[in-house]
Amino acid sequence: MESSVSGSRLALVCKGGATVQARAATLVSASPVLRDALDKPLPTAAELRLEEDDAKTWAAALRLLEPKEHPEAPALSAANLESVLVLADKYDMAAVRCICVGFMGSHMTGTGLDPPLTSPINILRAATLIERYCAQPELKPHTAPVLSVLERALTSADDSLTSMKELLDKVAPHVDNKSFQELVAPSLQIRLMRVAVRSMRGLEACASCGCLHGFTDGYPGNWKHGATVQARTATLAGASPVLCEALEKPLAKPGELRLEEDDPAAWGTVLGMLESAGHGAAAPLSWANLEAVLVLADKYDMAAVRCICMGFMASRTADLGLAAPLASPNNILKAATLIERYCGQPGTMPYTQPVTSLLDYALDCAGKRQELLPTLAAHVLHRGFPELVSPSVQVKVLRTLAASVSGMRPCTSCGCLHGFTASTYSWKCAQCGRGHC
Repeated sequence: MESSVSGSRLALVCKGGATVQARAATLVSASPVLRDALDKPLPTAAELRLEEDDAKTWAAALRLLEPKEHPEAPALSAANLESVLVLADKYDMAAVRCICVGFMGSHMTGTGLDPPLTSPINILRAATLIERYCAQPELKPHTAPVLSVLERALTSADDSLTSMKELLDKVAPHVDNKSFQELVAPSLQIRLMRVAVRSMRGLEACASCGCLHGFTDGYPGNWKHGATVQARTATLAGASPVLCEALEKPLAKPGELRLEEDDPAAWGTVLGMLESAGHGAAAPLSWANLEAVLVLADKYDMAAVRCICMGFMASRTADLGLAAPLASPNNILKAATLIERYCGQPGTMPYTQPVTSLLDYALDCAGKRQELLPTLAAHVLHRGFPELVSPSVQVKVLRTLAASVSGMRPCTSCGCLHGFTASTYSWKCAQCGRGHC
């Protein structure tokens, strides 16, 4: 059905009351989202309120759609590309999205790792914009030029250790950018970590067989659906505002609260923490069930349970380190991830500080590079790394990997990155045993 206002002009009322004139037919044609909005009566005739949007960005987008109508509007450029893409994504404007992708593909000169990370001509940022706003299958042929530049940027020219170190030297300043985690897509952060790992292949190799040894996965067992746990209503209502609200309503079956997605063993542990009497058979809180208990505490907003879990971790930092399997809460990367995911509420820092401080200490490669890097490499290459480790912890790992190449040089005899500069700039290769200076 054609919009009732398709032949008219509209004032787009944007942020701060700024307005942009637009033909209703253009909006209806370009955006299914706005088409639906314009099919309904407008509160004010000939006025469409888009008060979260920037007027200059809308003007730039409209210039792309009807240049003769908006000759005075800002032209698409590196400066406004991202804001126009955000608008195209918000209102599903396929034509605007396609034009932006074409602009990126035709302006690859100067695109690489050298520009500032906030600029769309930085290839990490450009590829992030592609992933966030232009991932539609039909755009794949148009995004290929940008992604091919990314591939070239992240692939060393001759795959030598020297060229890979040069690559990491370019990446390191971007990783140190305080906004790196927001500016670069998680998938690209993982790629950078794997580049860093690949560049240290000589250092990581097992002295016996040359292989990278992984760790056994430690996933929890299957939950036993249908199992029951007895609990006092007052305990549940007092511990959880979520359950308190649920218990105020009539239950489907008297005396029975159905939580069929939850692990009964974890609930037994939780109830044992809240009221020890009557739950003597329940498993006590341990590293083995810590994550399952934290998940319940987060799901049902049980502050007391969360606090007990944080105290458990803080008092047992001696059990934490990088040597444990990545899926285990004993691994400091996983432990810090649990803190971030489930214990980020205001006022929790005194409880979480011991774990977060230990993470920083564990990732400090000063004086222990030979032991640290192979361990980090094995974790980064773990197939579950992106899911098991939170984005902010991933960034800390990447910063460690990028910083670790500082002071490293290829051995002039065997080519491996086994030697490390000292204050005297003299060193000995751990692979061939020769000294150099």
